[in-house]
Amino acid sequence: MSVEREEPAVVHLIVMSRAPVAGQTKTRLTPRLSAEQARDFHAACLMDVLEAAAAWRAQREAAGAPTRLHLFITPPGSQADFHAAGVAWPPEFTVRDQVGETVMPYPSVSFRVCLVFLL
Repeated sequence: MSVEREEPAVVHLIVMSRAPVAGQTKTRLTPRLSAEQARDFHAACLMDVLEAAAAWRAQREAAGAPTRLHLFITPPGSQADFHAAGVAWPPEFTVRDQVGETVMPYPSVSFRVCLVFLL
């Protein structure tokens, strides 16, 4: 009698971020913080999230659970703004531009993009 093993499902983790640009990000923190401090706070928080996600993926992969990491950024083509703020995403992340006119479509568009990997 043979027992068929089912392959584990791939889990996709999606992180979304606006570019950390002084004067355009975390503006509610100003005037207590300068625009540059608010940008730096945004970048530091994002780096914490990305590093935690990469560590979580490594644990899952070590246990045989396939995991994919995605970073959706806005505005489209803003990779240089992220790098200028000191954000360096781990190599495990696939970086993609967010699309849509408002914030609301982002989750659904990001989800649909990830579904392409499953089909």
